[in-house]
Amino acid sequence: MRRAAALPAPLAVLAVLGLLGGAGLTGCAAEAGAEAGAGVRYSADYAKHEPLRVEGYPSAGSLKVVQEVVWRTGDGEAGALAALGSSDSSAGERERAATRWVAEYRRGAGGPVTASFCGPGDERQVVTLRFGATGQTKVLHVGLDGPGGDSGWRVRLLADEAPESPPAACP
Repeated sequence: MRRAAALPAPLAVLAVLGLLGGAGLTGCAAEAGAEAGAGVRYSADYAKHEPLRVEGYPSAGSLKVVQEVVWRTGDGEAGALAALGSSDSSAGERERAATRWVAEYRRGAGGPVTASFCGPGDERQVVTLRFGATGQTKVLHVGLDGPGGDSGWRVRLLADEAPESPPAACP
């Protein structure tokens, strides 16, 4: 009976590390692929929608989530809008609120929109949307969500939110 030749201990360790490193790279590649897909969708959305006019000082995260809220509303994508909702409400509440927002603001969100960002955008921001085509306004509350902000920037979607009075100007 012939025995397979064993690798010397240092070479065996290097072989195992090489396999583990390759597995780690595979995981990173899959994650990078998902991020690339999201980036492609964002670029395509950016190209097909009217530019958002911005006042104030948004953070990169607050600007991105507000842009996506406007795009999803204007495109009539209530499910995708609900997916942007924060953990301040249940999934059912987010879906009902998103459906109501699409019904109320779809026409306005499909045209020129100005977003006024109030205050610093480090963790939370109040944003007033002004829809040029309809003259409507909508106040959004956006912020970092999840433990330590791990879930990224989200919008508060409350199903039973009280009707708004006209928004005040940013201080």
